[in-house]
Amino acid sequence: HDDDVDSAEFSPDGRWVVTASRDKTAQVCDAVTGKPVSEPMRHDQSVRSAEFSPDGRWVVTASLDKTARIWDAATGKPVSEPMRHDGYVHSAKFSPDGRWVVTASEDKTARLWPFAVYTHGLAETDATVIARAAAWCGGFLLDPQTGLLCDMPESERVELGHQLEASRNHPLYGNLIRYLIDPPESKPLSPLPDCRRSVSITP
Repeated sequence: HDDDVDSAEFSPDGRWVVTASRDKTAQVCDAVTGKPVSEPMRHDQSVRSAEFSPDGRWVVTASLDKTARIWDAATGKPVSEPMRHDGYVHSAKFSPDGRWVVTASEDKTARLWPFAVYTHGLAETDATVIARAAAWCGGFLLDPQTGLLCDMPESERVELGHQLEASRNHPLYGNLIRYLIDPPESKPLSPLPDCRRSVSITP
């Protein structure tokens, strides 16, 4: 780091370490080599703490920019909107089941935040919209009574289309939705956000 480091913590499996620094970043590194695993997780002010989720997939940071934020530990990319306080945020931790984040701030409050909502940007129940995207594209539904495919009602197809459209720009779902519903000339190469180049295969 380029400034003092205020905290360091192992991942649950012991493979990685996450550090929080006054250089305005948190960083996930390989515990054996010390080399960065991901991009630096950047705030606008000093990062006071950084903690792994119980499954090690996510990192939550607390910063003097009055926010806490959740990041993908493997990429360093944010997966939540900032969790905002009216004062410096000195700590943020996941609950043991990973479903909540608690933050502590100089604004004299501690707050609980539902992780699913901040990770997905959608209520958990609305996430089923994505699972139904393939059905929307095909125009068919599986009838639970008969086990046979049947036509999707037009009204339901239109409503599902609107819901998909509303979430198309979200960082977690946007690429998938664009891959499913955009015209061929504007589709991404892959539904995976990190796939930015094509691969040539020689027989």
